[in-house]
Amino acid sequence: MNGTQIGEAHTVITLKNAAKLKEAIEYRLHDVSYISSASSVMSAITLSGESAVLGRLKQSHIISGVQEINVEDNNHDYLVALIIHSFYFKN
Repeated sequence: MNGTQIGEAHTVITLKNAAKLKEAIEYRLHDVSYISSASSVMSAITLSGESAVLGRLKQSHIISGVQEINVEDNNHDYLVALIIHSFYFKN
């Protein structure tokens, strides 16, 4: 977007998440809130908004080193959120 800020994100660090080995990021993109979460020991990431699952990113079981991303409505914001979570926590 030519240097224009489209949103913000921050990690959600709580004792409950730490005890469950859960990692989470809260996003606000184009004035809509989302949260991505995953177990620290699993590679699958889920993106949720208003109690609905909007997308998932997981390791491919067919090709090693490849990730599969599935999002509702081919929404680019959902893709961005899942990729940010993957880079921040998984790499």
